[in-house]
Amino acid sequence: MLRRNSLIVILLGMWLFPGVAYGINIVNTAWVFYLGGTESDTCSIVDFIMPASPTLISVVNPGLDGRLNLEWTPGTNTNLSGYKIHYGTTSGIYTQIIDTGSITTTYQLVGLTNGQTYYIAVSAYDKAGSESNRSNEGFGIPTGPFTQVKIVDRNNQEINTVTTTVNGTLLFYLGGYDAGNNFIGYVNGTWTVHGGIGNCTPIYGTFTIFNPTTRGTGTISAIYATLTDTTVILVRYPPFIYPNPYYGNKHNYIYFGDVDENSIIQIFTIAGELVREIRVESVPQRWDVRNWAGEKIASGIYIYIIKDPTGNKKVGKLGVLR
Repeated sequence: MLRRNSLIVILLGMWLFPGVAYGINIVNTAWVFYLGGTESDTCSIVDFIMPASPTLISVVNPGLDGRLNLEWTPGTNTNLSGYKIHYGTTSGIYTQIIDTGSITTTYQLVGLTNGQTYYIAVSAYDKAGSESNRSNEGFGIPTGPFTQVKIVDRNNQEINTVTTTVNGTLLFYLGGYDAGNNFIGYVNGTWTVHGGIGNCTPIYGTFTIFNPTTRGTGTISAIYATLTDTTVILVRYPPFIYPNPYYGNKHNYIYFGDVDENSIIQIFTIAGELVREIRVESVPQRWDVRNWAGEKIASGIYIYIIKDPTGNKKVGKLGVLR
């Protein structure tokens, strides 16, 4: 029998899924319902929803003595009340729990021991007090203050100058160091490319991927607080001499890539006779496969020598088929 101003409590999920945490969300007021012939007091229909687990996306050492900065993304929840931070010094064993009391998805752990590895996970809870499963696990090591930052590779080796090719990629990390030049950890920095040689993604974080687009010399810099570091980047064309071999019935030119302007290209026969000399005016530099007199050269194997403006040499072979 149903009437207004009564209590209806739906507990089906409790026995359908034992051992699973459920939250109670008020849906609407209901009719009177008699259980065993006894009329109950006024209440509401309720349902049971377990909050989705958040995803831990970063654990960053800010270099501020015993602190770690956490960031996570929430699950698909609309009724959250807060998060709990679970952490400890052994993976999967969390001896400490902090209730953030907020739906903000960032938190700074304080009072940690410098040099100790901490393993961390996050759970969410809703207004009814139901708690989600824990997130994926992250870890971090708090340290003392940074006194310098360096752009490094994945092996923490400092990168002062690097050479790459157009349409290649480079991966840079930003490392924090103490006054004794000891590596402490990676830090979030703001990355900027100078010289119009390419771009980087992301522009903020502990690392960035540099994508060169234009041949030339430029720099990439990273800034953390008042600390900064800069790396020089030389972008070249991919090394190539194309086509090789050259087929007279298919091609009109041979192209020399990865050469500096004002370099000198010399073509010799196998016997050492100079066939042609070309000054590089643009890159890639093309050659019409003719000698000094403008005559088509004969089929055969030829030697090329490329001398750049600083005196460096590159030597190789060319095949020509008429």
